[in-house]
Amino acid sequence: MINFLKKIRKGFLTTGRTTKYLTYAIGEIILVVIGILIALAINNASETRKEQKLEQQLITRLHKEYQENKDLLTKRVIVLIQSEDASLRIMNLMNKDISQVETNTIDSLLFHTIEYSAYNPLSTTLTEVTQTGKLDLISNQKLKDLLGQWSIQYNHHQGTFRVFEKWVEDGILPYLTKNIASKNVGRFGQLQWKEISEFESDYNVILKDREFENIMDNHLYHNGLLISEYQNLDNIIDQILILTKEDSPADQ
Repeated sequence: MINFLKKIRKGFLTTGRTTKYLTYAIGEIILVVIGILIALAINNASETRKEQKLEQQLITRLHKEYQENKDLLTKRVIVLIQSEDASLRIMNLMNKDISQVETNTIDSLLFHTIEYSAYNPLSTTLTEVTQTGKLDLISNQKLKDLLGQWSIQYNHHQGTFRVFEKWVEDGILPYLTKNIASKNVGRFGQLQWKEISEFESDYNVILKDREFENIMDNHLYHNGLLISEYQNLDNIIDQILILTKEDSPADQ
């Protein structure tokens, strides 16, 4: 094709038909430009398909990651609700006659009251998206906003959890360690002691102690804050799961 065009151009120059040659030259330039534009369009279309494929892969991975994070969060919420319920039951025993209440019941309630564990969600895909510039590949603006909200809310939660953890370790446990046999409480946890402690736990003392009631009241406050934050995190997760569902329409 190129050789053919060269021959035509040479023929025009030889015969001196300048006007026709200029017309031909312009046409040739137009053809070249059109060729370049077509090549660019094909290349752009190819790049767009690659980006769309990568976006879908990221969205699929985000969906899986946040589904696992929801499962982890549900387990943490269950533990906190059990703690809240145990704390409320202890509050109902304060300054009451507990002669009919089994010691094992109180030990179990105390165990669930102080039981907790940190929430450490998976973040491999989220970190990749936010720290490598791949966030721009996600076309759904609402999804991008939710990922940002998640990071902010989770960082805030970490601060609240540290306060909660310090409260349990420095506020509740020292009091219990001083007043009861921790071994008996530990029977309901990982240690699962087969025999009770040789030391007596006089629950009549702590359940008639205003300081202990105040400790339980404060614990319920911290516990409630964590449950509230977990609910906020769970709400964000649910929205992310909807937007990353495979057949979910994009909300541009």
